[in-house]
This record gives sequence, C-alpha cells and structure tokens, in this order.
Amino acid sequence: MSLLLALLRLILGGFVRGSVVSEPPSKRDVPGYFSPEYRAHLSSARWRAFRFRVLASTLGRDVLFPFLRASQCDHLDYRRLGRERIWLDVVPLHPATHRMVTAL
Repeated sequence: MSLLLALLRLILGGFVRGSVVSEPPSKRDVPGYFSPEYRAHLSSARWRAFRFRVLASTLGRDVLFPFLRASQCDHLDYRRLGRERIWLDVVPLHPATHRMVTAL
C-alpha cells in the first residue's frame, strides 16, 4: 500500500494525505496572496504601466497558447513584489489559461 501512495504522491505532486487524494492548494492558499500590500500594488499606477509592458512583450499574446489574446498577467514568483521583472516574475496570459495555471 505504501508503494501505491508513493506513486500517487509522485504523480500528483505530493498532494496525497493518507488514503484520500485531496485537491492541490491554489495560489490563494499562499500567505499574503490577497494581502493589503498586494491589492495596493495591483491598483498602483506603477503596476498598470508594468502590466502594459508585460502584455506588449508578446504583442498581447498568451505565452502558453500564442493563438489566444492575453489580457491578464500571472505572477510566477512573489518574492520581488513591486520590483517584478518581465518573464522572470510575471508573464502575460489569457484569462482561461490564467485560471488553468492558478488551479495547478
């Protein structure tokens, strides 16, 4: 039985508890995801200008599915919040793609 659980952990990325497979945590489970600092950052003029540059970096196309128009930006890493770098911390995504990668 432990071999089966080990295989499930490997396949599902470690989201197996006991004998019940649970849903993987979303980014919303990350501390500070909706913190006041994060919300303030996303409503700032600096973020709006940066977001425009991120979307322009791919001519408004989704990085995973270039045939889709990107209208959102996804943080790959939150360590440099406020000092993000294009393609290292933030990438442009279509809303459906954003929902998909957020659920992973």
